[in-house]
Amino acid sequence: MGDAPPAVVGRERELGLVAACLDRAARGDSTVLVIDGASGAGKTTLLRTAAEGARAAGFLVLSAQASTVERDFAFGVVRQLLEPGVLVVPEPERRELLSGMAEPADRVLGISGGAVHEAPGPDVYATLHGLYHLAIKLAARQPLLLAVDDVEQTDACSLRWLAYLARRLGSLPVAIAMTVGAGSGWTDPTLLAGLTVDATRLTVEGLDHGGCEALIEHEFGEPAALEFTAACRAATGGNPFLVKELAKALAAGGTRPTAGSARALHDLGPAQLTQTVLTRLRARDPALAAVARAVAALGEPDLAVAAAAAELDLTEAGEAAQTLVARGVFRPGPSLAFEHSIVRAAVAADLSTVDYEVACARAARYLHDTGATAGQIAPYLVRTGVARGPWVIGVLERACREAMLGGAPDVAAACLRRVLRESLPESARSAVLFQLGIAELSLDPQSALDNLTEAHARAPDPLARADIAVMLAQELAERERYTEATELLDATANEVRPVNRDVAVRLELCSVCVSLDAHHVVSALADRLAVIKQYDDLPPETVRFRHALLTFLAAVDGPSWGAASDAVTAAWTQRVPPRSWQGTPWDVTSGWQYVYLAISLIVTEKLELADQYCSEMLAETTALGLSLGSAASEALRAQARFRAGALADAEDDARSALAVLDEIRTGTRTATIFALSTLVETLVDRGQPEAAAAELERRALTGELPPSWRYNYLLVSRGRLWLALGDPRRALADVVECGRRYAQRGMTGRSPLAWRMLAALAHHALGEADAAREMAAVELAHAREWGGPVRLGVALRISGMVATEPEKLSLLMESVCTLSTSTFRLERAWSLAELGAELVRVGRIDEAEPHLRAAMEIATACGCDALMNAVRDARGGVRMNRCQSGGLTPHERRIADLAVRGMTNREIAEAFLVTQRAVEQHLTRVYRKLGINRRSQLGIALQETDRAQ
Repeated sequence: MGDAPPAVVGRERELGLVAACLDRAARGDSTVLVIDGASGAGKTTLLRTAAEGARAAGFLVLSAQASTVERDFAFGVVRQLLEPGVLVVPEPERRELLSGMAEPADRVLGISGGAVHEAPGPDVYATLHGLYHLAIKLAARQPLLLAVDDVEQTDACSLRWLAYLARRLGSLPVAIAMTVGAGSGWTDPTLLAGLTVDATRLTVEGLDHGGCEALIEHEFGEPAALEFTAACRAATGGNPFLVKELAKALAAGGTRPTAGSARALHDLGPAQLTQTVLTRLRARDPALAAVARAVAALGEPDLAVAAAAAELDLTEAGEAAQTLVARGVFRPGPSLAFEHSIVRAAVAADLSTVDYEVACARAARYLHDTGATAGQIAPYLVRTGVARGPWVIGVLERACREAMLGGAPDVAAACLRRVLRESLPESARSAVLFQLGIAELSLDPQSALDNLTEAHARAPDPLARADIAVMLAQELAERERYTEATELLDATANEVRPVNRDVAVRLELCSVCVSLDAHHVVSALADRLAVIKQYDDLPPETVRFRHALLTFLAAVDGPSWGAASDAVTAAWTQRVPPRSWQGTPWDVTSGWQYVYLAISLIVTEKLELADQYCSEMLAETTALGLSLGSAASEALRAQARFRAGALADAEDDARSALAVLDEIRTGTRTATIFALSTLVETLVDRGQPEAAAAELERRALTGELPPSWRYNYLLVSRGRLWLALGDPRRALADVVECGRRYAQRGMTGRSPLAWRMLAALAHHALGEADAAREMAAVELAHAREWGGPVRLGVALRISGMVATEPEKLSLLMESVCTLSTSTFRLERAWSLAELGAELVRVGRIDEAEPHLRAAMEIATACGCDALMNAVRDARGGVRMNRCQSGGLTPHERRIADLAVRGMTNREIAEAFLVTQRAVEQHLTRVYRKLGINRRSQLGIALQETDRAQ
């Protein structure tokens, strides 16, 4: 018999596919490889061979072994993968790796040793995004292979990150290779399917005759008869592990590999062969079986934990473990783990549920008594009901806090569910249900709502119910259950008023906010607002909340732009500081204040302040790891930038917000609808209405919409889209529906959304001149009464477009004059274009030229293809001269300048808080506008355009 078995036998095809995947990754064509097959088929051997080959090819190889018990260790596999890659880097470079967008990763890895943050911690998306940026930083140093064995047993947090990473690899030199076992009991089949759906799949089948022959002859040390090899292959299915085990057992019993011996193998099968391993363990030494059973129950424990679970002293357990390593049952290493998953499965199948729970309870008690962290103990406690007592609750609650701070709500929820199995006082049970509801918001919204509802019902006092009511009402409102939300808040406010008037007032303000979300009309709330205005001696945060709400009402339904503008300016000076957020339910009210003030700034035409405020909030919420807040900030900033004509920036913000919201599965929450509506309008202006329609179709939002006010903006955005696509009848239906909804709720005058303007254009396109002029006249009257320059300027333009001959020019000229100093650049440009087009139509070409040229310059600077096309049409297809700076938008010019300075796309992306893909798209447009095709030409091209300027 030889000294060692062949490493890989009969796997030439599989090795070739693995090598091809690694070669693609090394060349920047990222790949995800899934190796599946039966236990013992050699998946792990192939994965190790892939790792060795990658290491030899210059890859940084980071490996992890998933296990059943460690499913409840938050980011356990991620830690196995990334910690070694970070720890080998010198300290100064390590700090850089964990800085910037990758900073949230350190909350998971805990490498920097910085101060522990108590609250709030990063949410799921912020943590995933931080870990993603750490991975791409590692890949920037050298090609990266992430190898995970038994990925189906990976903890949910790590699975979610691997899937998140796989979707974003693009052209990074990264390979993810995984083995997947057969059978059931996977951590999360849905997450695993998302990770592997587009992967290259390599199924490892049984060995052919030649492969089996090589293994058999190695064990026997002599040639095997053809019949004997065939019988062994039939008995084992060609499974390499079973072939070797069968050969070992037969050789140990004195059998020789002859044709005559083949007949004795006919009744053997995989199940019988696997049981021979257990039989040999029991026969040799009971301690061997005890340690093997403990490791099968616990996953990959260290020796001391396994000894405690097996009820052996450390010396006896250590000797047993060494023997198991020597016999090839355990693999060498610092922790105890089976060499072959098929053996682990066989040992595990021999354990009862009680055996599992007792082993986990002993392990947890040992770790607790020896001072282990809550995060180390909790995974064992959640898998057993045997351990009981106050210490169990204390450990689980600490582990829950650590998990939430580390962006692992799945683990926090598992800990809290386990706490609920303990005997708890009613007040404590309510508090745990409340925490569980919060943890589940990004995981299972319906379960979260159920738990918040039960927590509120069980709360021991009015103040406790108030905390829960704020969060519960917010979730009810997002599900458009507005009546339930307001009734809950009002009832809780009445109950808490004798105890704490300030809390009662804040609940009333929340109720008004929900009512506005439901109806977006002030008249129905007049009495409540009159009462709220009279409250005095309120804390500053409550005063700020009230002021922001009243300011918003003045902006959307006030009598004049001047008064609303003054109120908004005053509110701006008192704006809520995001760094004061403490991760409590009352942060919801801070979020409302922020949204109301940001919208008020946009409505009162203070775009620079709106952009500044949204950028402040984006920076703070990103630093705090509040992804929903970050997405809302980007969605609102997208609107401010769209109105300012910064279309590329607006598109980036809207897409970035939607990427986050889609990732955390918010469905059609307000932020999602707002970001999507802005994206639709932006794409229409950029000359991409088909792409805008595709965004709506992808979310099934092209048909009838729910009655909530959040959809009104989408109705107006869709109206613009249908007009751009040449379907004025459909456009009219949407914008008239928006108007009907406002009228139904008492808002018959000026509305926050100028739906009548689009209705006028739709009627005009349909040849319904009288209806068009009537709509435009009503809107113009409201705009003159309101007095805002932009609203008035746009209403004048629309009126001019649909007016009869004598009035056209005067209305369009007044529009241009009204918008002459507006920061809404595109509205000014559209009015210039319409005036120029009308002058061309009446034959006053020389007068038209300056207006059309000015419109084209603004359109080019903003990247508004729709307006550029309109100007070209107005001039009869005459091509305008190219604008200065090569037609680059300010944002494109900033990106181009950074690229010339030598910054990488990744560094530029981090500087602008956008994706690397967005930077690549910007640079592609820059190259096209400048007439170049590579980065090295960029500096000279920019110099030439500057000289031309």
